[in-house]
Order: sequence, then C-alpha cells, then structure tokens
Amino acid sequence: MSGTSLFNLENSSKTRHEWFREYSSQRRDKLVDLCNLSNIELQGYVKKSVLIDLLMERHKRGYRKKKVGGMTNEATNSTVAPARRKTSLKRRVASRLTYPKQFSGSLDMKQGPRDYMEDTYVVAKYDDMTLYGVFDGHGGDEVSRVLPKLVSEGLLKGLPPHIRYQTGGVKNHISKTMYEIDHNLSKRDDAREAGSTATMLLHIPPMAYLINIGDSRTLLAKKRQNGGYSLCKATVDHKPDQTQEYNRIVQTGGKVTHEMDDDARVDGVLAMSRALGDHELKYHTTQQQLPQYGPVSSHPDIYSVNLEKDGKYIAILASDGLWDVVDNDKALKYSHHFGPESAATPLTQYALNNHSMDNITTLVAML
Repeated sequence: MSGTSLFNLENSSKTRHEWFREYSSQRRDKLVDLCNLSNIELQGYVKKSVLIDLLMERHKRGYRKKKVGGMTNEATNSTVAPARRKTSLKRRVASRLTYPKQFSGSLDMKQGPRDYMEDTYVVAKYDDMTLYGVFDGHGGDEVSRVLPKLVSEGLLKGLPPHIRYQTGGVKNHISKTMYEIDHNLSKRDDAREAGSTATMLLHIPPMAYLINIGDSRTLLAKKRQNGGYSLCKATVDHKPDQTQEYNRIVQTGGKVTHEMDDDARVDGVLAMSRALGDHELKYHTTQQQLPQYGPVSSHPDIYSVNLEKDGKYIAILASDGLWDVVDNDKALKYSHHFGPESAATPLTQYALNNHSMDNITTLVAML
C-alpha cells in the first residue's frame, strides 16, 4: 500500500466503519509510514486503532467542514447553555433547567493531536439535582454535541417527582431515558457511523448515581480525615474482550476481532462495546423489559452510592484520552495535591505529556 493510494477521491466517501474494516488488516509500520507522509506527529508507541483514526481525520479534513477546532471552555459552554431570556413581569417558574458556567470544581478540555475536537460535557441543575457528564464522540461530533441537551432534559426534567428519592425508580428512569435517546438517534442518518460514550454522575442528595456507556470513566471518592481521597466507586470501561461483553456481542450476532498491535473491536470496527449512536453496529434487537440493540449496546451501567451527611466527596469524569495514560490512583492524588478547584488542568497536561493521542476532557466536581 503506497502513501498516495490512501488519499484519493474514492476514500473521501468512505465511512468510519469502512476505513477500519479496510485498514485494520494493514501492518502497523505501514500505518506509521503513512502518518509520517501525512505530517502527523506521533509520540511514543501508538496503537493501530489510533493510527487509523488520525489518518482518517487528516484525509477527511479537506472534504469535511471543520465543526470544532481548539474548543475552549467558554465555547463549549455556549453549545449547551440556553439563550438568556429577557426579564418579564410574569411569575417565574420555580423549577428551571440551568447550565451554570461556574461550579464547584474544575474543567479542562484539550484537542490534543487530533484534527477535530469531538468531546463535549455538561453541568446542569434542576431543583436540588445536579448532572455532570462527559461525552467522547467518535466518527464525528454529530452525536456527542447533541447529548448535553438531550441527557439533561431527559434525566433531570423528565424525572417524575414522585420517584425522585426512590433508588429503584431513579435507576429505571435512567435506563429508560438512555434507551429513548438512542432510539431517537437511530432515526438520524448522521448517527449511523458516528457515536459517543457517555459517563455521568447524577447527584440527588443524599444519593449519587454513576452512569456509564462506553470507555470513558467516572470516579467517586471521599476525602479522608488524614488527607487524600479514598475511592468509593469507579465505573467499568466497556471493552469488547471483557467476558460479559464478549458473550453478549456473540449472542447478538456480532464478533470480536483482535488484530496484533490493536485493541479488541466489535465487528473489526469499534474498540468499545457500548455507545450511543453507531447504529450500523446495532443491527440486532432483543426484546426484554426494554428492547436493546446489539452487538453494540446503549444500555448503561448504573451504580448508586449513599453519600454520608458529613462527608466531603469529589467526582472525576473524563474521556479515555485521560484514562489511557492516567490510572485511578494518580487521578485522586492529583486532585488532592492541586485541589479539586484546579486539578483538571494538571491532570490533562500530564496525559498530554505522556503521549495521549486523543481528545481529553477532564471534569472534577465537588459534591
């Protein structure tokens, strides 16, 4: 495969799935050569899946309008914050969904070496509830950029008041809402090959609900009396080669491939086993209490934690650009050393300094 054969008009119309199916069988050194020819700077060892992503983004750059480039916190806020309404003499509604620009904690977003920024985030409040979320898009930002509004309206405004403080009712509401969001995305052509992870924390005092779909991650930790933080709960990354995920994928008609120098992938395409969007890989529907797609699933893992009244807690939510090079223990140590009000930036910079090749979004919140 020559360096010029990859970059032609025929390839400009290829979907993300077609790129991976065609080029995942290539040797890693060939892909590295193509990156060098394309002036893509590589640092350290880079997996084949990342090499293909970088080549695809660089190639499509000339054919695709760049939607987001070098996104700042302020710019990201503008995508989720509602327009400011003019003052009115009418009685104000007691309950209103808001997207505060300031919150107790810190946030940092970096595009990294990628040609596009596909991460988004949300901090939303409704009555006594707060939702934090990080969404890592792939194959474009068509899914990740609409999720902040969809999940905040669905999970917060859509939560029936009579079950707000019932753990079982809240969990059922979360599962139903995420299915409805994904089902509605299935009607959009741009969600066939584009998708997104979703890692969130829904705080309804005294409960915290950790919600995860995909390979982004959320940590919940409690401050120790002698200093530092003790991990209370961490979400589990959804990878195709995990036993439970592997069995589910095979049962729904999919397959898990594992090329040398690469991650395990669903049908040779997706390196995560759960995501919102990606409906080209959701060709099988199982009839359960709620219908579920497969082999890629949109069903969330939900963990509930009862927060102690006098305890001080933090949550760290981040896309896999951080978790690829930072483990849970280091994330908690940085949050203690720099303080949760400042820790997001040094954590993100540490990941970049240690050769993360992905977009990075790090959100640290004090609960």
